[in-house]
Amino acid sequence: MTVITYGKSTFAGNAKTRRHERRRKLAIERDTICNIIDSIFGCDA
Repeated sequence: MTVITYGKSTFAGNAKTRRHERRRKLAIERDTICNIIDSIFGCDA
């Protein structure tokens, strides 16, 4: 039988960790795209 626990999740950092990883991936992707655009137009970052 499954025990249902109300309140905090069993691993409190779970959502925070997932959000942090997602934002880090998006930041890396954004920087990569910006570098490509800068190289196309000949701008230095």
